[in-house]
Amino acid sequence: ADGSLRQNDQLVGAIGLYDFDPGDNFVRYGNSGIVPARTPEPVTDRSNVGVAQGFLEESNVNPVLEMTRLIMVQRAFENTAALIRQSASSTDDAIKTLGSK
Repeated sequence: ADGSLRQNDQLVGAIGLYDFDPGDNFVRYGNSGIVPARTPEPVTDRSNVGVAQGFLEESNVNPVLEMTRLIMVQRAFENTAALIRQSASSTDDAIKTLGSK
């Protein structure tokens, strides 16, 4: 729970455990990393945090739900674009009709 990495009961490394405010801004680091804009504080009370070796963490995103939401947003966008085109066409027709009199 202290961030130590062991292999065959031998200490092979450690992962630093840090605390930061979730509202902090992050800065891109390298190709795939991010770091907080402000220096994070090392965790001193480890009763609520830890590292568990040999476990897999699940994604915090439900891909099926997010794809469904994406499809809904895309359809709403397409419907709005169609309404705008129809409104522009109606305006053009009104100008042609009223302009010819």
